[in-house]
Amino acid sequence: MTMLEAPPVAGISPDDIPNMDGLFELVKGRLVEKKMSSRSGISTVKLTTRLGSFVESNGLGELMREVTFRCFPNEPKQVRRPDLAFISRNRLPDLPDNGNVPIPPDLAIEIVSEGDTIVELEDKLIDYRAAAIPLIWVVNPHARNIRIFRPDRRIEELGDTDQLTGDDIVPGFSVKISELFPPVSNKA
Repeated sequence: MTMLEAPPVAGISPDDIPNMDGLFELVKGRLVEKKMSSRSGISTVKLTTRLGSFVESNGLGELMREVTFRCFPNEPKQVRRPDLAFISRNRLPDLPDNGNVPIPPDLAIEIVSEGDTIVELEDKLIDYRAAAIPLIWVVNPHARNIRIFRPDRRIEELGDTDQLTGDDIVPGFSVKISELFPPVSNKA
């Protein structure tokens, strides 16, 4: 997602973000709009289809797309919106019917667009780690890889021929990385 950052916004509260038209986050008091590219959109659908089907058929919890989270201890007014988030079945009763989700997901997934900056992504990862999200996937359709972040600070990078698994967060889930990306173009 390319993020367009505006100056600090007076009068916008974290509770306003889920009700706004568009995909917005509230980051350090600034309203940030997320934009999708075609490649990231394709990968989002492919991953949603495969992971969502697996989660549902095994009764593991819920996979959510573009839901707002307000669960960042270092920035209590921060609102983040992972592209996809998974919350396990045993934690679902803690979800509100509407508004920002006040608990961190078990899995946060960011799908990179060509216009995303390293700084934006790193800031998001800092927030996700501060919220103690146990598993984070950064899916990069352009580079055709996925970086996996775990609580022990170990980072793993997987390529086209590797298998992505859900670890103990989404037990039993596995998909070949290449299945999550648009077909390779023959253009030179």
